[in-house]
Amino acid sequence: MRKIQQVEKWSKSSSNIYERFAAELEDGIETGAKVTSGDQDVNYGIQLWKNRLDKKGLSISYDISQRGQLSNGDRFREWKDKHYSNKLYYRTCQLEKKVCAE
Repeated sequence: MRKIQQVEKWSKSSSNIYERFAAELEDGIETGAKVTSGDQDVNYGIQLWKNRLDKKGLSISYDISQRGQLSNGDRFREWKDKHYSNKLYYRTCQLEKKVCAE
């Protein structure tokens, strides 16, 4: 399997929610830790997935690594309406998944 050259590791202490989510998701899938920057559906989905894998004697790990910065760093789209202000961040990343028989 080809190993992706990692630019830097995601940080759970970052002020960027995208970076925190990626770090928490990686950890949540491997250890079952709660993904606090996601909603209850993310945690429920991870738990269901983990239960199915456990029944089959499999484990899974995710490596979500940055693929370099975009031309001006993080990209975002911002919009507002009468009641809400929204900011959607996005960034390029590489997802490597490994499934192993225990």
